[in-house]
Amino acid sequence: MDDRMQQFETLLQNMSKQLEKEHLARIEIEKKLANAVIVIAICVCFSYEGNIDYRIERLELALKHVTEKLETEQLARKQLETLLVEKGREHRQVVGRESEVAFFATIANPVHHLGQGQVLIFDNVVTSIDSTQSVGGYSAPTGVFTAPVIGFYVFSAIIMTFDGHSTHCAIHKNDVPLSTIYVSGANGHQWDSASSTVSVAMVKGDTVTLRHMDDDHSVAGAFYGGQSRFTGFLLQQHGHELSVAPIIG
Repeated sequence: MDDRMQQFETLLQNMSKQLEKEHLARIEIEKKLANAVIVIAICVCFSYEGNIDYRIERLELALKHVTEKLETEQLARKQLETLLVEKGREHRQVVGRESEVAFFATIANPVHHLGQGQVLIFDNVVTSIDSTQSVGGYSAPTGVFTAPVIGFYVFSAIIMTFDGHSTHCAIHKNDVPLSTIYVSGANGHQWDSASSTVSVAMVKGDTVTLRHMDDDHSVAGAFYGGQSRFTGFLLQQHGHELSVAPIIG
């Protein structure tokens, strides 16, 4: 679809340039038409009787030729404008058919003894949509989301610690931490939770994970719904490569 969008954009640019050329040509033709009318008037006033009919006939033929050319140019311009509108409508339809990518997953059972750098696996997948039918999207066995298309994505994670535990986690794009989640389930907070949301530019193949930052911590599983959950979706697809710094919120 990226190639089709690029082709449409190039076509629209070329058609716009052609319309501008046709507009300038029409102006020149109108000038010639006006000059021809003036010449006819002058000849009628100053020609001598022997040649006046011949000259008027020649100028009238020239005027007819210029008029026909102007009408042809106006018709071609109208057809080109109509084609431009149709291609623009088709281009908007193609742009509007963006890929649908979204997921929502929870941790089904409590996870104990998390290691440093360990990827949290949200194994209970509630929602998994990837209209690209690619190998991307969220993987329940690995806990890794892989971007199937280029664009801006939004991710959100909520972590609840196991009874009496504290936990540090971070949302990573590839191997770069974007946002930290600190959950204080100790010191009198038996069951505590915290969350974080990020919006980030990604290219196809980039990954997002939630990783544990410390040693030997535990997170709670599903008690009523999903206490620890991970979700994300494609906010805006793009048709070309981006070099945009991530926006963290």
